[in-house]
Parts: sequence; C-alpha cells; structure tokens
Amino acid sequence: MSSPFVQFFKKRAYLPFLLFAIVLVLLYFSSKMVEQDPQIFLVEPAIASPGDVVQITGEDFQSERKGGAVTLAGSRITSSSYLDWSDNQIKFRVPSDAGSGMITVTTSRGKSNGRLFTNRIHIPIILSGPAAPGLPYIESIEPSQGAVGTLVTVKGLNFGFDRSASQVLFSVQSSGEDHRRDGGNFIPCSETDYDYESWTDHEIQFYVPDGASSGGVKIVGDKGESNSKYFEVRDLPGTRLYPERKGYQLSYEVSIFSPRGRPDGSLDLWIPGIYPGLEQRAVEWVRDPEPLWNNYFGVMRYHYEGISGQSDQKIELTYWFERYSVETQMEIQRIKTQYNIQRRLYDVYTSPDDFVPGDEGIKSLADRIKGRESNPYKNAEKIYDYLIENLKFTTTPSSLDPVKALGTGQGDSYIYSILFTALARASGIPARPVAGYLVYNDKVTVRHFWSEFYIEDFGWIPLDPALGDEAKFGNFPQGIDNVSDYYFGNIDNRHITFSRGVIPLKSFLPDGDAVVKSRMFSIQTLHEEASGLDYYDTFWKDVRIIDWW
Repeated sequence: MSSPFVQFFKKRAYLPFLLFAIVLVLLYFSSKMVEQDPQIFLVEPAIASPGDVVQITGEDFQSERKGGAVTLAGSRITSSSYLDWSDNQIKFRVPSDAGSGMITVTTSRGKSNGRLFTNRIHIPIILSGPAAPGLPYIESIEPSQGAVGTLVTVKGLNFGFDRSASQVLFSVQSSGEDHRRDGGNFIPCSETDYDYESWTDHEIQFYVPDGASSGGVKIVGDKGESNSKYFEVRDLPGTRLYPERKGYQLSYEVSIFSPRGRPDGSLDLWIPGIYPGLEQRAVEWVRDPEPLWNNYFGVMRYHYEGISGQSDQKIELTYWFERYSVETQMEIQRIKTQYNIQRRLYDVYTSPDDFVPGDEGIKSLADRIKGRESNPYKNAEKIYDYLIENLKFTTTPSSLDPVKALGTGQGDSYIYSILFTALARASGIPARPVAGYLVYNDKVTVRHFWSEFYIEDFGWIPLDPALGDEAKFGNFPQGIDNVSDYYFGNIDNRHITFSRGVIPLKSFLPDGDAVVKSRMFSIQTLHEEASGLDYYDTFWKDVRIIDWW
C-alpha cells in the first residue's frame, strides 16, 4: 500500500501549493526589478556649517552617482562636493554658498522626498535689545515659517514712522558676488510686487518676497541695520534654479538736440537701468552725468532746468553684471487653484492697464481657452500653446495693435508678450510683460519682450512665447531640442531685463508735455516730459554689448 506522501504526489495535490510558491517568488523578484523613486530617511547633521560633512541615509539612490544629484535649498551641489555615493548612503561636504531649505536626491528613477537642512550661518544671534541706541531692533516675527507670499508681521523698535528708503531683507541662495546694498546674500521685499503692506515705528507687515530662502530676516535703512530673526521658507510647490551664468558689459546713451523755448524751459528724462534681481546679479555701473534721482521704480530721473538755447546734451550709461538662466520645476498637483485676491499684487497684475488690454473680446477668448481648467499653471500653458498655434512670428507684423493681431495671425515679440499677459489676466492669473534685449551672434542686440506669470506660494514663472514659436535671431536660439517646451517656465542667459511689468511714472511738471515711447526696452508710463519748450529732439540709442564672458 502506498504511503500518504506518495498518494499526495500521485494525486498532484501539491500543485496549488507549488503554484502559490511560484507566484510569491515572482512577486518578490518583480518588486526588486521595479525601479523605485529614491527615499530619504535621515539627514545627519540637519544643521551644519559650510565645509562640514553631511550624510544622507535612505534607499534606491543607485550604486553609482552617474547623473544623480543632491539638491540643497533649490540648488544642485557641484560634483566636487560629493565624498561618497551608494544605494543607501550619500556623503557630501556643505558648499560655501549653501542655502537653508529642503534636501532632495534626484536619480534616473525620479526625485526623492525632502528633508530640512539649515546652514548654521543663517541662524541669527539673538540680541536682547538694539545693538546701539536708535538702531532698528526686531523683537518677534510671526509666523516664523511659510511659503513665498506669506503675510509676515515683524514687531520691534526704531523701524521709522514710514518706510522711506528702508527695506526688509530676506536671505537668498547665493551665486557669485551679490549686488545688494549690504553686500550680503539678501534680497529686499519688492516694490514691483507690492510686498510691503504696512509700516510703523513698531510694526511692519510684508509678504515673503519671490526668491527668498530660509535664513535671517532683517531691516536696513537710514537708521542702520537691525538684528536678524530666522524665517523658514517652506511648502513651495516647485523649485527654481539658476544654472548658467554669463557676464556682460554694455552701454547705451540718450542725446538731447536743439532745445528751444522759454528761458525757464525744463526737460525730464526717465531712463531705465538694468533690473537687479536673482537673474541679474553683481550689477555695477558708471553714469555720466549722474541722475537727479538714482532709483525710482527702477528708472533714473534726469532733470534739466533752463535748457532752452543750450548746446546738445548726452547721457552715457555703462553697466557690468552677471546674467543667469532660469529653470523652474513645478509639482503641478501641489499648485493652489485659489489666489490671495486681497493682495495688491493680485489686483494690479490681473487688471488691464494702458498697455495690456482687457476688453470683452479678450475676456471671451480667455474663457474659451481656459474651458474647465482650474489649475493656473496648466491654464497659462494652454494660453501659451494657443498663441503658438494661432500666431506666426514676424518682425514686421501687419498690425502693431495686439488685439487686431489676433485677426491677422501675425505678431512680433511685443504682441506675443502683451497678448499672453492680457489673456492670463482675464483668466485670473497675475501676469506681466518683461522688456529688454536679446543678445545673439557676436554681441548683436535686438529689443525683445517676453512674459511671466505668478503662482501662489511660489512666485514668478518666466516664458517667451515668441521664441517658443521658433522665432530666430541669427544663430539664436541654438542647442535647444524643443524650444516650445523650453521657453515655458525657462529663460536663457541671452535675455537682458530692463523692466518687469509697467513702470508707473507720474508727471512732476504742472504744464508738462509728456512723451511715452512705444516698444522701448522698458515699458513705462512716461519717458520724457518737457515744460516751456517749443521744440527739442531726443535720440535713445540701443544697447551695445562691449564685452561678455
């Protein structure tokens, strides 16, 4: 008689168990073969100084770095900073210009979760009072963390009864020599973005500026510099990088010819300067002669009294600066669909103005493009795609009016920029035109216009619909595989910015004759204003690149 064991095999009762075991083995090996996004478990130490060694522990970093990278506070660390890289451990030395913020690991498999890292030098020394009598002093900052656009209240002493020339400065990710007034790695709250909400001697309310990083917040003004309080910039729905730098020396000039009129005749010229920011840093200049006002909403005021009958005048300006490319990477599912509609930034940059139309035709077209899309980033992309599909780039459009250009199907960069801005605003997305120059071939310049739109908790995102529609200037652009994709969210370092949005200048002369120049390299509500002059002529010479590096 057969044993039960033999009968078990003869009846093939083992087959279900065998099949179950095979399935388990296959599931085990398939799970090993499926590529997983890297995961960070621990960053140690989480607070360190430049030069210190930091270890990231996790899994699925891959056995070799190859194209992998550690991003620290929005900036990829350089290859020389890595000490060790394995599938579950990375060691690197903290770079000298490291910011404070999230650490992530990116490999060919994807991007990891983030862990907070703080550069020790960004932790302010706590003072018990002003360093000297009369100096501004910050007692508290509330909240102490938040995203770009968070409303912050600072309380303390000696801030001044109005803001005047004082500024609130935020730490910023460093890259090269910084141009700002205190020589440190800080950016001010922006007048262009209407970041300042209120200002008294004991309390200031402001919004976290675009581009701010975790670190110290301080106040600098005529009374001196305050202590710092730490603020953590967090919960941003994306990252912005400045990967490629190009240095420029450029010059331009404005000439005044044959002024005639009353003996007391006067003339004002409002001349733009290079726009200082994270894209354009280390800005230096020589101006001959010096302006009456150095910086009023980014322009210089030159005032001439009793100019009638005088000889011709010339204003010469030379600038040196570093221009960086901008690349954004957004987590679209984390983007808020609602804006802070109480903020002045929203009101100004969603309303029509003297340059950006907002008639019923624009509103109707914006609604048609938008459809049921609620995500402002995706909606901006739909507007961008619509312009590329329905306009053809030309430097000599048959109509210079942006709205009429929709009917002709032709546009230059100004028309693309204004139409994108108008359609975005009509869709409830804050947007503005950007004016300046493109540099191509061997230092050749051409006036150019592009745009940017605002995402809540993140800031401004650049785009160039004209270049996205494959507009070409000599051999530029080159080396970009898909220009349409690239120029939505990214801008190269061949763009030179003079104005972001419309610069709101007002007349200062009671009987002045105002002149607004169209399609200038800075969009302003006023360029020239004469009083008591029967005749004069001006020539605004285009920018000339003297050198680049």
